[in-house]
Amino acid sequence: MTTLIHKVRTPKKNTPNPPLLVLLHGYGSNEEDLFSFSNYLPDHFLIVSFQAPISLQPYGYAWYAINFEAEQGRWSDPKEGISARDLILNAIENLNTSYRFDSNNIHLLGFSQGGVLSYALALSYPGLFKSATILSGYIFSEIMDIKSSGYDNLHIYASHGTQDQVVPFEWGKQSTKLLDKIGVHYQFESFEAGHTVTSENFYSFLSWLNNR
Repeated sequence: MTTLIHKVRTPKKNTPNPPLLVLLHGYGSNEEDLFSFSNYLPDHFLIVSFQAPISLQPYGYAWYAINFEAEQGRWSDPKEGISARDLILNAIENLNTSYRFDSNNIHLLGFSQGGVLSYALALSYPGLFKSATILSGYIFSEIMDIKSSGYDNLHIYASHGTQDQVVPFEWGKQSTKLLDKIGVHYQFESFEAGHTVTSENFYSFLSWLNNR
C-alpha cells in the first residue's frame, strides 16, 4: 500500500459521500502550503494535502528532481515524473481505506510542480477525475498518457503569472494548445504576478471550483 504524509480537512457540511479534493504542492514546499487554503475552500469537500517524498536541503520536498545547471538548462527526468504521477495515483486510490468519499467525484489542485502532476494525472486518467486546478503549472507531455477520447467530463482551470521567472508564462499558455486539441473544457487566466497565487487569482479559481 502506498503511503504519503498528508493533512486532512473533513467536510464542513455533513455530507455522507463527499467529493474529494487532492492538493499537490510545488517544488521545495510541503503539505502545509496549499493546505493553508483549506478553510476557504468549498465546505462540502473532503480535502487531502499530500507531501512529496523527496527531501531537499536545506528544507522542503519535491515530487521529482529538477536539474537547474545552467549548461544543461532546466531539465527533469520523465521516468521520475511518471513514477511521481503513479505514486500519487496509488495514494489517492488507497485513501478509501481510511476516509469516506465519492470515488466518482475526485478533483485535483496543484501549484507549480504539483500543477504539472495535476495535469499529468487528469489527462492520463480522465475517467478518474472531474476537474483539475492548475496554478503556475504546465503540460510535461513526456509524463502523460494522452487518450484519443474520454475528456468530455473533465474540466480544467489554469492560471499563470505573466511575470513568472520560475515557470515561464509561455509554458503555461502553450499548454492550452493540447487542451484545445483533445477537447478538454478549460478556463485559462493570466495575472500580473510572479510565481505565486495572488488574492485575485485565489478568488477566481475559488469561484470556478465552487461551480464544480
